Amino acid sequence: MADCTPEWCAEITGLDPALVEEACVVWATRPEGQTYGNGGIHLQLAPDQIGNCTQSVRAILHLMYMTGNFDGPAGNRGLTRSPLDEQATGVPGSNMPQEVKAQLISLGVIPVEGVEPDPMNVPDRIETLSNMVSADRFPLLAYYNEWSDATRIWNACIEGDPYPLKGGINESGSFMNMSNANLAWEALSKLDFWVDINMFHHPGTEMADIILPCQHWLELNNIRVSQGASGGIGLTQRAIEPPADTKFDYDINRLLFETMERHGSPNGTWTNIAGDGPGAYHHDDRLEDWFQNNSKTNPKVKWEHWEDFRQDFQENGWINAKEIEPDRWGTYRRFETGWMRMGKDACTGKLFTCDEKGEPVNNFGCPTPTALVEFWPLLFENYCVDRANEIEPGRYDLLHEMMPHFDEPASGPGGGQVDLEEYPIILTTGRRIPVYFHSEHRQLPWCRELWPAPRLEMNPADAEKLGLKQGDWAWIETEWGKVRQCVDLYHGIAPGWANAEHAWWFPELPAPTHGFTLSNIECIWDPYGQDTHISSHHMRGVPVKIYKATPENCPDGKVIPCAPEDGTQIICDASDPRLKEWLPNYDIREEA
Repeated sequence: MADCTPEWCAEITGLDPALVEEACVVWATRPEGQTYGNGGIHLQLAPDQIGNCTQSVRAILHLMYMTGNFDGPAGNRGLTRSPLDEQATGVPGSNMPQEVKAQLISLGVIPVEGVEPDPMNVPDRIETLSNMVSADRFPLLAYYNEWSDATRIWNACIEGDPYPLKGGINESGSFMNMSNANLAWEALSKLDFWVDINMFHHPGTEMADIILPCQHWLELNNIRVSQGASGGIGLTQRAIEPPADTKFDYDINRLLFETMERHGSPNGTWTNIAGDGPGAYHHDDRLEDWFQNNSKTNPKVKWEHWEDFRQDFQENGWINAKEIEPDRWGTYRRFETGWMRMGKDACTGKLFTCDEKGEPVNNFGCPTPTALVEFWPLLFENYCVDRANEIEPGRYDLLHEMMPHFDEPASGPGGGQVDLEEYPIILTTGRRIPVYFHSEHRQLPWCRELWPAPRLEMNPADAEKLGLKQGDWAWIETEWGKVRQCVDLYHGIAPGWANAEHAWWFPELPAPTHGFTLSNIECIWDPYGQDTHISSHHMRGVPVKIYKATPENCPDGKVIPCAPEDGTQIICDASDPRLKEWLPNYDIREEA
C-alpha cells in the first residue's frame, strides 16, 4: 500500500485527495470506548462490472475486517439463511437413486451418511469440472460451479474451442447483457438447437427452436424470504390461475431432470409427483412435500403443511425471522456462535452438523477452510493462482495476486489499450430505469409511453463542446462497436463522464433482432475485458467517443434509428400512434 497515497487515488478517480484522506480517517477512527466500527461499505453491483472485480472486493473486505465492521452493529453482516428457504426441496438424498446420491457425495454436495464431516476436507471440484468451458482460463469458476465465462461460451459456439457447443437452454434471461451482444448473437446463430423459457417474445426467443412459456410470479404460490437483514418470511400467493400450457420455471427444470434420470435409471424417482400423464406434476405438491419433510427434521419449521403456512400468512402477515430464530437473525458476531458457517452459500456450509434442537455443533468461525478471516485466502491461492499457473505457467505472480491491488483493466482509461485522445469520455451503464428491468417491458405500451427511447446522460458542458443538445441522437463508439442513444443533459454527471442505458431492443422492429444492434450498449464492450480471476466483464468506466448523429454518418441516412431490414423507425416519442395499437382489448363483448 506504500504507493497508494491519496494523490495516487486522485489521479485515477478525479477526487480531491484531501477529502479522500479525511473520509478514510473519519470512517476508520472509532470514538473512545466504542467496541465496534462506524459502519460497513455497501458493495452493490458496480464493482462486479469494472474489470477488476476480484481484487476490488477483496480490498473492501479487508477494510471491513480491519476496522471492526465485520458482523457488528451497522457493519457488513453478510448472508443469513432462514429456516424457510424458497430454494430448498426437502431432505437431500431422501429418495434419490443410489447412483445419483453417490455422484453427489463424490462432489461434496451431500455428506457421507454416518461419517463425521471434516470442514478442512474441501472436495476438489476442479477434477470433476475441469472440462467446463472456461475452466482452463478461470479455474475458480470451476471450483464454485456457478457460471462460465460468457465470451468463452460464445467462442465455443462459433469456433468449437475448447469443444463445440451445439445447443442450450435459456431461462428468462437475455444474451444482450452478457459480454458483447454482437458476439453473443453470432454464437446463438451457430447452435443446432436452442430452447428459450420465457413469458414474452424478444430477440432471444426469436432464435429459439422451442419456446417454453413460464408462469408469472402473480400466478404462483411460493415461499418468499426477503433480501437483506430484515428477516421477513412470507409468500407469494397466486392471484390468478396461470394459462394451462405454462409451468413454473422450477418445475420445467425438475421435469427435465426427471426425464434424464428415468432415461438412465427407469425405476428411479427424485421427487414425489402427483398423478399420471402430462401435466400431472404440480408446484403446490412440491411445497407440500417441503413442509412435510422439513417440519419433521427441522424443529424451527412449525408448519406441517403448505396450507398451514398460507393461512398463517393470510391472518398475520409477514413473519419476523428474528422472533422465531433469535440466535441466527437477532445477533451479531455469529462466528462466535456457530451460525456464520451455516447455509449453502458458505464454502463449508454443506458439512455442518446440528444437535437435536437444530443448534450448530462444533461449527464456530467463518465460512473458510480454516474457519478464520483469511487475508491470505487458501481457496484463492489454490483454485485461482496455483491452478491457473499449472494450466498456463507464469500467468500470475503469487505475492502480487494474494494481496488486493489495483490493476487497471486493459479496456479501461489507464489500461494502455485505448487511445484516450480518440476516446476521451468515460462511460458507465447499468443504472436502474424506473419503468424497465434490464431488457423487460419494452413491449408494454404504458412503459414505452413513459420512457420511449434509450437515453444518454451527459454533462451539459461536455454536450456543448460536442455540439449536442437535449434530445439529439448521438453515436457512442469504441473499437468494438457503436450504437445510438438520445442525449439527456444532466448536471449530476461529472464532466468527462456519461451514462448510457443498457439492454435496449425494439419490439416494433422486425424479427429476429428487433433492432437490438441499434442502441443496446452491450454491443460496444470489449469481449475480452474480463476480470482476470472470475471473468466478470468490463462494462463500467470504459473510454468512448461520443458525437452527433447526422444523415451523413448514419448508414441509412436517418438520424433516428430504423430497422435495416425495412426502414421502420423506432418508437421514440410518447405520442407515437403505434403505442395505442399495442393496447390489449378489454372489451369482452367485442371479443365475443
